[in-house]
Amino acid sequence: MGASAEERLARIEAQLAGLNQRLDEVVISQLKDHGKRLAALERRQIWVGGWIAGAGAAGACVGAGLTWLLKFWGGV
Repeated sequence: MGASAEERLARIEAQLAGLNQRLDEVVISQLKDHGKRLAALERRQIWVGGWIAGAGAAGACVGAGLTWLLKFWGGV
């Protein structure tokens, strides 16, 4: 006839254990992927920050050079 209640319960427990294992794998995989995305964003932010700092330094040099030229030409 049909399976006994204990057999059905054992099958359900086995399926539940397999489902828990798969869920653990999915969560771990998602966390690893998220960590990789965060690391890539942080690297990009550092790169952009470096360019901004470089642009600021270049702007300051240009400003200082123009100020010197104006003072030089004004004194002539």
